[in-house]
Amino acid sequence: MDVIKTYLDSMFNKIEVNDEMLQLKAEILANMEDKYQDLIDSGLSEHEAVGKVITEFGSIEELIDAYQFKTQDKNKLPHYPLLTEEEINAFITNSTKSNLLTALGTFLIIASSSVFMTLESVLGENSTLADSFGISIIIVSIVIAVGFYVTASQFNGKPKKVAKGEYRLSKNLERQLKNDLKQQEKVSSYGFIAGIALILLPIIPIVIVDSLNVATGLADLTISGLLICVASAVFLFIYLGGNQSTYKKLLESGLSSQVSPQEINSRERLKKTDKIFDDIYWPLVTVIYFLWSFISSAWAISWVTFIIASVIEDLLKHLLGLKTD
Repeated sequence: MDVIKTYLDSMFNKIEVNDEMLQLKAEILANMEDKYQDLIDSGLSEHEAVGKVITEFGSIEELIDAYQFKTQDKNKLPHYPLLTEEEINAFITNSTKSNLLTALGTFLIIASSSVFMTLESVLGENSTLADSFGISIIIVSIVIAVGFYVTASQFNGKPKKVAKGEYRLSKNLERQLKNDLKQQEKVSSYGFIAGIALILLPIIPIVIVDSLNVATGLADLTISGLLICVASAVFLFIYLGGNQSTYKKLLESGLSSQVSPQEINSRERLKKTDKIFDDIYWPLVTVIYFLWSFISSAWAISWVTFIIASVIEDLLKHLLGLKTD
């Protein structure tokens, strides 16, 4: 059966990829597979059935010419070199640093709000010292966080050909990355559980304190503790989730060692879509996240913005027929 697919690929490898071509190719393949199965059922061996199918269908160049498909110049196709182990390790190291700095920056921003609330609960809501010192801490934290984000962007996307998905993976490296991804998925699962616990467990003392009608300062302290826990949870989500995404990106963005022109063209279309998401969609999602968090102070739930955005991205790519499995 693989021989039939390889034969058909060789017949279409000079044709420019478009919907009409892919539909015709799928129809021919389906007919050839049906014929192959009929021959197998009639008692022919696999080799005999394959030979007879190819012989009976013969050259399909006349059929291709009838559709007047445009041919493509292989020399104009982008070159996708094999990725080395050193390049993979460099990309993972840089991505890990970028994820860590991004997670730390976000932690600082959320935690600074907790410090501000703690000062108000200790010194009093009308304390000028609490207001001035607390606001100063928030401003300094935001400045440091921005520095982290800028530094993270310098680490992110190196080496460039890995970030752009312009590479192929050998079978050994692909197998190794799949094993590493399984380990990362386990770590991310534990981190996700810990993060959810950090968000939910601090709600218990808040409910207890609220039911006891204690002083406002003590109630504010419990909310401040919740913010610190939320900051820690978001740190885990960003850092561990980012590390897992690094391995997924390496596997999903890389092409196999034996790549066809159709796969290259499909990858080029996907890269253009990814660039739109990276340059416009995700920065917009980040802005929405911070606006929602600061305006409503809903740090405990605003992090779901990224989960929802990721689901929407996958859905859009599926609808556009660009999602790679």
